[in-house]
Amino acid sequence: MENVLLFTTLLLTLVLITAIAGIVWRVEKLLDVSYKFLLAASIIFGIWILMDILVLNKAIPDIGLGIYFRALFAVLFTFAVLEMRILVRRLDGELTKKKAKKK
Repeated sequence: MENVLLFTTLLLTLVLITAIAGIVWRVEKLLDVSYKFLLAASIIFGIWILMDILVLNKAIPDIGLGIYFRALFAVLFTFAVLEMRILVRRLDGELTKKKAKKK
């Protein structure tokens, strides 16, 4: 049962990576940065799931890299959300790129 869940998660992650890559291809500037972080986080997540599958099926030994993939995923995902938050705040008028200097 665990294999089925892991393979389903891996398949959905590949769909996610494909969708996000398509967005990155079409957007610009701050939105682009946010989605690049999200894409990197999704790739790390996919590698993490693939490693879990390989360890579960005893194709590779468990050398404890999962914790590093979790941490890297969390960092990249956090950066993606923070970049998106900045963009939304700018669109809302709460933030401006640079305030005009007074002369």
